[in-house]
Amino acid sequence: KWTHTAESHSDFFFNDTATTEIYTEQIVGSVRCVQETGLVLIKQQEYEFALEQLQESVKVQEDALQAPCERLALGYQAIAQCCFELRRYGEARAAYAQSIEIQKSLGFDTDELEKLVEVCDDYIYKEHQFFQQQQQLTLSQA
Repeated sequence: KWTHTAESHSDFFFNDTATTEIYTEQIVGSVRCVQETGLVLIKQQEYEFALEQLQESVKVQEDALQAPCERLALGYQAIAQCCFELRRYGEARAAYAQSIEIQKSLGFDTDELEKLVEVCDDYIYKEHQFFQQQQQLTLSQA
């Protein structure tokens, strides 16, 4: 006699290749929607909200996909753009670095992205210098 348990159902669901592929396609489809919403928000200069949307879509992709893909790399690029616009240069640099890593693994040229990392590094350096100057000014006035 065959009995149906939650455990046997879950084993079937996640071991059945076709079902898993359909599940993955559904996730990727919904992620695509969220990412596209994030990109629209970037165009509207709603960077904070776009950043939340994009970070969520990237997390879902990382959890669902078994290998990095171009869409994930593009998600990180969009996150980096939002962070840069919000003057969160360290986070922008990290997101660009993630995108570079993925794109290199896929065989894409990353020269342009590496230039953007250098731009972030310049801004980070300038912020650090400014902070140090402010500290010295505060100490000299005390």
